Amino acid sequence: MLERPGAPLLTAKLLTTPASPGEAVLAGIEQVLRRAGLSPSDLGLVIHGTTLATNALIQRRGAVTALLTT
Repeated sequence: MLERPGAPLLTAKLLTTPASPGEAVLAGIEQVLRRAGLSPSDLGLVIHGTTLATNALIQRRGAVTALLTT
């Protein structure tokens, strides 16, 4: 999401890249910057979210884990 005063809000949604989650993050940032006509140095803050962990839980994929507390 790119928010600039007086300009439209820009967002990007890409498929998760499980083998290398950072690839989709960088691709999304590049996509938004290109649409806004900006460069990476124009950014002050980047926030992203991923469904990688949620999808792994739903699909029952990933390492078998347990949490023990006392």
